[in-house]
Amino acid sequence: MDNATAIQIQAIHVARTGSTTVTIMYSHPIAASSFDVGDYTANITGNLAETFTQISAQLISVGFDGPIASDTQLAYTGNVANLLTPQTSIIS
Repeated sequence: MDNATAIQIQAIHVARTGSTTVTIMYSHPIAASSFDVGDYTANITGNLAETFTQISAQLISVGFDGPIASDTQLAYTGNVANLLTPQTSIIS
C-alpha cells in the first residue's frame, strides 16, 4: 500500500468537551461498518470506541464508552483494509 491509496485520518472533531461522540474525516471514502469496537481508543482516559455511524463518504461519527475532551489523542489500531495502522491524531 502506498500513500496515494492509503486511507489516512484528515481531521477529528469533538462537539464539546465531555461529549462521547467525535467525527472523523478520512482522506478517501470509508465505510463505518468496517470498524469494530475498540478500533479507536482515547489515550488519556482509555475510553473505547463502541459505535460507528456513516455521515458521508469520507466522514463517520464515532461513539465512545465515556467522555472525550478536545486535545485528547486518539489511537487507531484496527485492521480496516487500506487504513494506515497505527495512527494517532489529536482531537480539535
